[in-house]
Amino acid sequence: MHLDLRMLRAFVAVEQIGSFTDAARVLRFSTPAVSAQVQALEKGCGVRLVRREGARIVLTDAGRRAAPVARLMLAAARELERLGDDVGDRSSCVKTFPTNAEDG
Repeated sequence: MHLDLRMLRAFVAVEQIGSFTDAARVLRFSTPAVSAQVQALEKGCGVRLVRREGARIVLTDAGRRAAPVARLMLAAARELERLGDDVGDRSSCVKTFPTNAEDG
């Protein structure tokens, strides 16, 4: 399974904001694009991460476990991007990465 940073960003934004529409506005994506990214992450993980409760989006138990991991992964990706800044080579920025040695 490959994780795309857009999936993680969408999931974390929805988790923090509680709305696909508002998360899309913050991320400057369409609402369907944010929904698709979260669905792709759910498919890759094999578990539902969010559910609707009226107009709000709330995390499932799995989503509550996944959220801090997703935030850590985004923080790690930002650190890797900073390495490129330090040496002046932005081409080294990470956009996708395998989740285990078999994928990469």
